Formats: sequence, structure tokens, C-alpha cells
Amino acid sequence: MSEEVRVFFAARREAWLKSPDQRKKIKNGVSEEELEQEADEKFHPAEWCAENARRAKSLSLVTHNPKFSHPDIKIKDVNVIQVTAQQKDDGYLRTGNCEYKSDAYGDAASLAVLKFLQLEMTDGRTVLEHFERSSEELRKEIGVSAGQFAEMREQFLNITMPKSKDTTSDLLKQVYFPVGDDYHLLSLITPGGLISVLKQRIDDVRFGNGVNEARDQKRNGKFSECGYADIPNLAVIGYGGTKAQNIGQLNLGNGGKATMLMTLPPALQDRKVYPPRTNFFRNCLRVNTVEEFFDSLDHLRAIDYNNASIRSAIEHWYKKIIDQIVAQAWAIRRECTGWSYDERYSAVPLYQKLWLDEARQSERDLSEDWQQSVIENMVQWIRMTYEKRKNMKGPKFDSTEIQFMTRLASESKEGLV
Repeated sequence: MSEEVRVFFAARREAWLKSPDQRKKIKNGVSEEELEQEADEKFHPAEWCAENARRAKSLSLVTHNPKFSHPDIKIKDVNVIQVTAQQKDDGYLRTGNCEYKSDAYGDAASLAVLKFLQLEMTDGRTVLEHFERSSEELRKEIGVSAGQFAEMREQFLNITMPKSKDTTSDLLKQVYFPVGDDYHLLSLITPGGLISVLKQRIDDVRFGNGVNEARDQKRNGKFSECGYADIPNLAVIGYGGTKAQNIGQLNLGNGGKATMLMTLPPALQDRKVYPPRTNFFRNCLRVNTVEEFFDSLDHLRAIDYNNASIRSAIEHWYKKIIDQIVAQAWAIRRECTGWSYDERYSAVPLYQKLWLDEARQSERDLSEDWQQSVIENMVQWIRMTYEKRKNMKGPKFDSTEIQFMTRLASESKEGLV
């Protein structure tokens, strides 16, 4: 069995054994040996493929996932967008000039099917390619008869079949402009593969092999032979909120986030953005900019029962508030370079000067201690602002909720640097 296929089944088997449902069975008297035997049967390639092959019909294999444009688009609404383009040295960032795996959208619970089909076998071809070729090698690896394999193959290949006629959805908001006897598409459908590759390449530059070691050497004043590079002025966009899998497999693999490079904006009148006189959290944050977020958060926290949907919604509004704080910090950093060296701002804490002044880039890179101070004060500001509200309905924050907010703020570290 090829290594990727072996690891795929082993990982899913291990995750299943560690799941709360299986742990509960042990508490109820089921032995470890019985669970192990059940897992061996459930995740044997023949058994797993027979069980999951039919799920392929609920997915569409695409190069351009329409759910990036609007998450409410259904699989039956839009015909499969599977573009095949040739590589050319034309200098364009486009489909065909970049290699990436196809995406899939549809039933989020079936995305493991795509992951399985994209595994590479020993000859470098994917499982999907082997199904398309009616591969005898794949049949032997799965361990089924020729008849079972033929039925399984037909079901798995449903992922490549159109789920609707040549139709589109009004949610895509495609704009066509007449050109002669034809039309030119002005609004492009998001190429999920290009987004995924861009994020991976940026992450490799900023956090790849040797980068952290080189940063540590710089902080310690030591020479690094390889050095490291960084890409300033990045933006992070989220797709799918807390349910990244509802957009598609590539979005799930990226944690629901995509990184965008800076583009030059139009010439607009500058906003009045000023650095803090004494403290960013007292001088620069306006409660009215996040009032509606706190209203929604308070409504959810006041509900006297708890479930996954409520917890997910609470997490969403915490992230909204954190994003607003980070956006205000970036506005100061962008508009007020060098301000922290002025004596008028001597009362501002050092960690805020490092955070908010673009001129202190080199000092920021020497230590990460200031990030922890930012996170702690960010959480404190959210707590105090919420609890000072006149018509607060929800309870005050306990230590568990403060730890939860701290974790969410820590996950936004990439937006701080």
C-alpha cells in the first residue's frame, strides 16, 4: 500500500478511536480490544471505500469554487466549473500558470472523499486518476473484487460529473459585457487554488524552514548564514467564518483564511487618525464602532442555555471585536510612522509603541514579549467595556471566558506583526 494511502487510513482510525463517543463506550463496558477490532474493520480500505463511495455524488470537483463568492450557493445551482488551461510564459498569474489541486464543494461532511481521491500512489498518480484508468493496482490496494471495484469506481467518479445543467446562480453576481457577437466576463469567479497556493508561498517565506531560527539569531545578536525575508502590509480575509468546511476542501485546509498582498488604493482623502497620547485602549478605541457587536454578544450571553451554535456565534462576535481593534492599530501604524520617538508620547507604554509605530519594525522583530502585553490588555478592554454597559443582560466574565478570549486574541497574532 502506498505511504499516503496508509497514513490516511491510519490517521482516521486513530481519530475515531480517540473520539468522545468511543471513549464513552469504554466507560460503558466495551473493551479496548473490541473497539480496536471495530476500528480495523471500519477503516479497512475495502470497507471504508464501500461506505464512502456513494458520498461522492454530493460533491463537485472544481477549479473555481462558487462558494467563495457566496456561501449560500448550492451544488445544484451552478454547473461544475472545471477549467483546463495551458501553461504559458506570459507573465500572468492565472489558471494554468500555477499547479494546484482541484477543490470540491457540496456536502461538508463528505470532504474526506476528496482528500482520499487526491492521495498520491507509488507511481505519482492520484487515487482519482487510478479510478479513471480502472487501475488494477488500486483495486488490489483496496482489496475488492473486479465487480465491487467497478461499482465503487462509478460512484467515486460522480465527483467529476455535473450536478446541474448549464446554469449559474444569481448569487454569483456575474457581470457580462457585450463584445461584438459575444460577451466578456467582467466579474471573475474566485480561483480557490490560486488563493491556496498564494497563502502557502507567503507562509513559507514568513514561517518556513529556518525562518524562526534566523529570527531567534537576530534577536540574540547572532549572525545567520541564511537570513530570512518578510512581506509587509499583508491582509487576511476569512471565508466561511467558524465553518470553513462549508466553503470547500481548500478553504478548510487553510483554516478558513486567505492572505492578500497589498495593492495600491485610489487617492482618497486621509482620515483623521492620531496616535495615543497615553494609552491606545483609552485614547484610540471608540465604543460606538463596536456597539452593535457588543449588543449581539450580550444577547447571546444572556441566553440561559448553551449549545454548539450559541458558542460558535459568541466566538464570531468576539473575533469581530478583536478584528476592529487590530484594524484601528493598523490605521495608526500606516498613517503615523515615527510618532513614538516624539517626547509628547513618552507616557505611552513601550509595548504599544512597538506595536503601533511602523518605524519600530526592527525592534518588534527582536522580541515577542510585547505581543503578550497587547493580548492581555485587549482582553481587559473587551471585558471592561462590556461590563460597563448600562443595559448589560449577560453575566460578568469568569476566568473560563477570559481564557477563551485570550485564546482567540492569541490566534490573531499574525495580524499584530
